[in-house]
Amino acid sequence: MAAKSVEEMEAIVAGANVDPHAIAELRKLFKLCEDYGIKDWLIFDASVVRGLAYYTGVVWEAFDRRGILRAICGGGRYDRLLTLYGAQKEVPCVGFGFGDCVIVELLKELNVMPELPRTVDYVVAAYDDETYGHACKVAAKLRQIGASVDMLLLPTEKKVKRAFDYADRAGCLRMAFVGPEEWANGEMVRVKDMRKSGDMEENSKDKGVDVPFADLENVDSYFGKPLHAANATAEAEEAPPSMDTAAMERCGKVEEWLLQHELRSVLQQSVSQVVLNQGENPFQELAEMLLNHARGDAAGAAAVEVAEEVASE
Repeated sequence: MAAKSVEEMEAIVAGANVDPHAIAELRKLFKLCEDYGIKDWLIFDASVVRGLAYYTGVVWEAFDRRGILRAICGGGRYDRLLTLYGAQKEVPCVGFGFGDCVIVELLKELNVMPELPRTVDYVVAAYDDETYGHACKVAAKLRQIGASVDMLLLPTEKKVKRAFDYADRAGCLRMAFVGPEEWANGEMVRVKDMRKSGDMEENSKDKGVDVPFADLENVDSYFGKPLHAANATAEAEEAPPSMDTAAMERCGKVEEWLLQHELRSVLQQSVSQVVLNQGENPFQELAEMLLNHARGDAAGAAAVEVAEEVASE
């Protein structure tokens, strides 16, 4: 357990009744990781033990660089596991599992938790028990044409406002309502655009459009525009500001030099530091860090000159 490297482990077990293949496998793994440029991210730890019942090779765990949180994920090699589930012969596999709670905590600490607004193309609702089966058919047909659909599990029981409130909370683009009168009148489905722009009072008065169930695949034609047309305009208005292209080019020129000179670890460490700093100008910060490193080496002069020319333009 005290061994801090594969070499130390090999020295400790020398002369003992230990399968030399295991040590050779570890040495090969770390050599391949070095060739791949990720060795600086790995630490040998002989104390890691996982699933002795099914792991048959190297096991591993991943942590945040500060080592504050428990393992973000862990896994390893297993050659015989699939035979337990019907495989006729051994199938070598490598797998791992994530700890979702740890990922969430890490994203929050780094202030990079993504915003994932709830949204769906359609919410389908039935007026009562008699129309619930018809609503199921509507939901199935909308899914067949490629729409994402959320269906109310219970009929609205004549409380239509409750259905529209749910549709609004779900962030749906359109509401498909199956009522007894509409369905009896030629199997019509009442579809309402939930994301109309304009006066709110006028929008609330909009009762929607009756679309024949048989023509549901052409529902867009009843609104005169594709389902996601309105969203495209909104997303364009909310587009993030353009990035500092000069800084990006500076990063690229020095990054190219670092990779040519097998200094991937410098690049990786610099990127990690920029992420942790959470600065307002990450590309500028990364460019300065890479330039400062390159200036310390005569071989990096050309890369620095090119990068500085880009910055001065």
